Amino acid sequence: MAKQLLQAAVQAFAERGFDAVSTAEVSRMVGVTQPMVHHYFKSKENLWLASVHEHMRDLDRRFPRDHAELSETDPVSRLKVLTRRLFLMSAKDPTLSKIVIHESLARSPRLSVLIDRYFKRGYGEFEREIEKGIEQGVLPALPIYSVVVTLVVSATLTLCMDAMVLEVYGVDTTQPDRQLELIDSMIDILFNGLDRRTRP
Repeated sequence: MAKQLLQAAVQAFAERGFDAVSTAEVSRMVGVTQPMVHHYFKSKENLWLASVHEHMRDLDRRFPRDHAELSETDPVSRLKVLTRRLFLMSAKDPTLSKIVIHESLARSPRLSVLIDRYFKRGYGEFEREIEKGIEQGVLPALPIYSVVVTLVVSATLTLCMDAMVLEVYGVDTTQPDRQLELIDSMIDILFNGLDRRTRP
């Protein structure tokens, strides 16, 4: 029962944000009474923490780290691998990206929890490759945070815009072939740019 509540809660928080979701709503989604939620989690805050933690564990199981992917010898190639991996994970499951959007807009203390517990390690991987690339002269000497933010935000939020893309262009980016098409385009733009005069 607790697992069902966690699964329902994380989807509700992703779609509507922490403040708009009640424990009564989550209990109705699972078909139990509200006291059952409080029996397991005591508070909505604890429910949010537990549901996000369980979702992160699920992502780790479904998208295990493959260190062989990072065997490329140069930092730009490794940076492309990291970025593509993040794109693919977000395409398969945008739940976490949606939660981050809600918590960022709310500037909530829960955002600090997400960063401290789950994101710092991943950001560190990007930072290290960017630093190496700048040192080797294969990446421009831009502020490291700005490069990380550009890559991470592009990879995590682009595929949350599927409804807008469908409305404007009639392209369904929830379909796997369209997702890969969009991801390939974004990787090309991010690493090679749009201006053909500057492309290799």
